[in-house]
Amino acid sequence: MPSNTTASSGHKSGKKKGRRARLIVIVLVLAIVGGIGYGAYWSISTVRASFPQTKGTIELDGLAGPVDVKRDGNGIPQIYAESDADLFMAQGYVQAQDRFWEMDVRRHMTSGRLSEMFGKGQVKTDEFLRTLGWHRVAQKEYDSKLSPETKKYLQSYAKGVNAYLKDKGAEDISLEYAALGFTNDYKPQEWTPVDSVAWLKAMAWDLRGNMQDEIDRSLMTSRLGPSQIKDLYPEYPYDRNKPIVQEGAYNSVTKEYEGKGATSGQSGTGGAAGTGLAGNTDAPDGLQSQLSGLSDVLDKIPDAGLGPNGNGIGSNSWVVSGEHTITGKPLLANDPHLSPQLPSVWYQMGLHCRTVSKDCQYDVSGYTFSGMPGVVIGHNQDVAWGMTNLGADVTDLYLEKFAGDGYEYDGKVVPFRSRVETIKVAGGKSKKITVRETDNGPLLSDRDDELVKVGKKATVDSAAPDRGDGYGVSLRWTALQPGKSMDAVFALNKAKDFSDFRKAAASFEVPSQNLIYADTKGHIGYQAPGRIPVRGNGDGALPAPGWDSDYRWTGYIPQSALPYEYDPKRGYIVTANQAVIDEDKYPYKLTSDWGYGARSQRITDLIQSKIKNGGKISTEDMRTMQMDNSSEIAKLLVPKLLKIDIKDSYVREAQKLLEGWDYTQDADSAAAAYFNSVWRNILKLSIGNKLPKELRVKGQCLNVEPAGNTGPADEAEPVRECGQRDSESAQPDGGDRYYEVIRSILDDEDNDWWKSPGTRTDAETKTRDQLFSRAMEDARWDLTAKLGKDIDTWSWGRLHRLTLKNQTLGVDGPGWLQFMLNRGPFKLGGGEAAVNATGWNAAGGYGVQWVPSMRMVVNLKDLDKSKWINLTGASGHAYNAHYTDQTSKWVKGELLPWSFSEKAVKDSTSDTLVLRP
Repeated sequence: MPSNTTASSGHKSGKKKGRRARLIVIVLVLAIVGGIGYGAYWSISTVRASFPQTKGTIELDGLAGPVDVKRDGNGIPQIYAESDADLFMAQGYVQAQDRFWEMDVRRHMTSGRLSEMFGKGQVKTDEFLRTLGWHRVAQKEYDSKLSPETKKYLQSYAKGVNAYLKDKGAEDISLEYAALGFTNDYKPQEWTPVDSVAWLKAMAWDLRGNMQDEIDRSLMTSRLGPSQIKDLYPEYPYDRNKPIVQEGAYNSVTKEYEGKGATSGQSGTGGAAGTGLAGNTDAPDGLQSQLSGLSDVLDKIPDAGLGPNGNGIGSNSWVVSGEHTITGKPLLANDPHLSPQLPSVWYQMGLHCRTVSKDCQYDVSGYTFSGMPGVVIGHNQDVAWGMTNLGADVTDLYLEKFAGDGYEYDGKVVPFRSRVETIKVAGGKSKKITVRETDNGPLLSDRDDELVKVGKKATVDSAAPDRGDGYGVSLRWTALQPGKSMDAVFALNKAKDFSDFRKAAASFEVPSQNLIYADTKGHIGYQAPGRIPVRGNGDGALPAPGWDSDYRWTGYIPQSALPYEYDPKRGYIVTANQAVIDEDKYPYKLTSDWGYGARSQRITDLIQSKIKNGGKISTEDMRTMQMDNSSEIAKLLVPKLLKIDIKDSYVREAQKLLEGWDYTQDADSAAAAYFNSVWRNILKLSIGNKLPKELRVKGQCLNVEPAGNTGPADEAEPVRECGQRDSESAQPDGGDRYYEVIRSILDDEDNDWWKSPGTRTDAETKTRDQLFSRAMEDARWDLTAKLGKDIDTWSWGRLHRLTLKNQTLGVDGPGWLQFMLNRGPFKLGGGEAAVNATGWNAAGGYGVQWVPSMRMVVNLKDLDKSKWINLTGASGHAYNAHYTDQTSKWVKGELLPWSFSEKAVKDSTSDTLVLRP
């Protein structure tokens, strides 16, 4: 039994709470008791019951020796132990202290068991997740793929979590359990090693690459022709926005594989290339309905915290060699752009062996995932690393021809692999489902009625088998094959040089990430890891015929052939989701759907401007670069907008805001607010109103000509169509792909994209300047409605706001509970495709939808002079002092000191907890 041997050691965070915070808790308690009607009594002690013990001593069965948990003034723990087993057991215990509710929800998501916690409203989600089978794959990885050492670490971590859970009631673990108890008698179960491994599948799902782009391209065909779709997916601008790998490494790769060539269809670009449907260039109505249904299903799957997927979201990471730094050693920066969550998806932590030896091998600090041992991004005593999403195309949809109890493959009938899954439902009856799989993967069409329609109408060539009652749709995805990514985490944590780093990267199979590197000896590097498929026929742009083996994956790009760089002559490496390597210089296809490089080139320009003429970069310079708010699209468009003669003085008043604007999107900028509204309206008039309803935002209704109409215009009866997409995934999203779309037609003033039909109040537009003029007028009225008539009161931050939401009860719980759990709104600067990427979707509104989820700058000369910040705080407990104590600094772009050495940690320690056997 845990025992506290220091009477005053209880809850430091509670003692530090100010008078105002205590009053808030009291008011909430009174409100709950007085008005909720649940018959529940929550006292202040209920709210604080789950706060972690951070001082004194706790006895834990299973430890071999004492472990110190030292927390700084922000509650960030640094753990000191004498063995690997004790280190990871303590990590499990401490993360459970701060974040068990988050961990518990995550494991229910990855195992398709959300209904056990939240009832019948999650059954459909569970059905889809059970069909994907993340937890089953994780079990196979644990049983047959992971090293014995990794398994021991996972077991130790689980032991620590379970030591925390022992003898605790749900209300003693988290406030959310007390709230859940109003309607559900759910009790947390013990943690297992597979629960940790399964989290990697959720990571891979949110970072799976271009599936949404493939769906969108297909759906566009109901309104747009092939050339128009190609316009919306332009070529990557290699001449202007440089790829990651520019010198050295790719030459040896190309030479090694010259003569072998790429497989069929592997020279695709960002356009709507080959289809995989036996040469079809059109997606018929049935396929559109099918893909729309699939998109709806994907929207319902909870983000693991790393999404939304495929909508311009990305990350920044760059490293500068000592040649260009004040310290003479490398500086490495990283800020992954992810969905905002409360608590943050990241948990800061240090894992230290008192003496590094064969029995205790770790001295590492950085950002972890609650529920998973090890450090995901950070540094050890020798090397530092960061990550951005590579975006490799690792998913394909296949049409499947049913035949009795099986499916056709190369003229033969192959039986389905099937299993029965039982979904338990809180407060209701259990539901059984049958999951069927082909050799390509699970049948997604079994999980949604809309998905059945594709097989009934999808056009295929004459050699295709008879459709009968229709084709099914299956998913092939690299993450559904057991792998060794968990091994890679621990290998990265122990790496001593670039050779170790690359060996670790070779096991980081999913999700595919850009891994950036620096070490204390002065070297810098980059490695693209991942299990990336090589295709036969087709290029993954549209569903492929599953009955034809020519469309199978033929293998994977060899790890030795994946691009890397080491100590490039230019002295820096920038990764921000741009192209990894010039496709003309590399024999394999990684993807056709890169980010278009606006952020990466801006970072490159900032570095080059600093180092020209021998200038040197400091840690503060790296931080300043992370907060760069410059709008690249504004630089392109504002000169054109200012040349337009606006007759309406009311609109002209707003236009003048752009005069002298420096293109920075600070929170207090009226010019940024107005420009971004103009940009939004330019996209809506030129592109958005021409897209099919499946891509447009919900609530946007238009009178459109019926799809497929071929008669004279005066014979077409307009139909009323309303958008169907959620705001975070609607198009056009305004990301840097659309920068390139507009750039490509900007000087063609009569291009068809500038044509927009008139309305009751607006004349039709036929030229660029007519459309720009209308967009400026629409933006003036839009902001007048949202911010008021007086432009002196306008600011970007009033439009561009972030609300941090608890991802379960803070989203779907009753209003009073959301009020307790959520924080904000916060007024933010930055914007879509800016380096300070506070992302928003131009089709859906101005609200912040993804953010730099953390920021770090590692100083390889003196690790104790590194800096870091998290989006929220260490604690997952509402009203704990560390729930959102880093958020205000994060908003302002400030960074916290990052202690690493034993002395620095000691000097920054506020609380020490000793865990004893």
